[in-house]
Amino acid sequence: MGQAVRRCCGIALLVAPLLAVGCGGEGTGPDDGGDAAEGTYTLVSVNDETPPVTVYSTTLEGGSVFEIRITDGEITLGDGRYELTLEGEAWQDGQKLQLPGGVTDVGSYSVSGQTVTFDSDNEDLPGTIQAVLDGNELKQTVRHPEYGEFTAVFRK
Repeated sequence: MGQAVRRCCGIALLVAPLLAVGCGGEGTGPDDGGDAAEGTYTLVSVNDETPPVTVYSTTLEGGSVFEIRITDGEITLGDGRYELTLEGEAWQDGQKLQLPGGVTDVGSYSVSGQTVTFDSDNEDLPGTIQAVLDGNELKQTVRHPEYGEFTAVFRK
């Protein structure tokens, strides 16, 4: 794999967790919906598209096209902790590249009303990020200056 592809694979490891990490919540009492938030949520869309979804695409030196696609994901919430797993693929010029497994992230979460706030244990991710809990659906929008805006929806 060339240096440009390795750099893009590194980007994939940054973009993928930003899409959904923190779409979890824990309540501090019965009035804030915390108990209702617990459970496992499956990724149903990214930017209003059903996976697999291309979340990053660039033209490399020499004209090769490199893409990162999210193919599947889920978030499990419970006991004040979340675990996110995202599966993805990297493609170069229509050829699937071999990459090590998916991306997993863990951290703590809290819920206040419909606002879900999470804090990843991964120091490389931004501070706290918020999501919206609406019934059995978690929705999070992440804005990144280089990679754009992503909205991920998970459903219980």
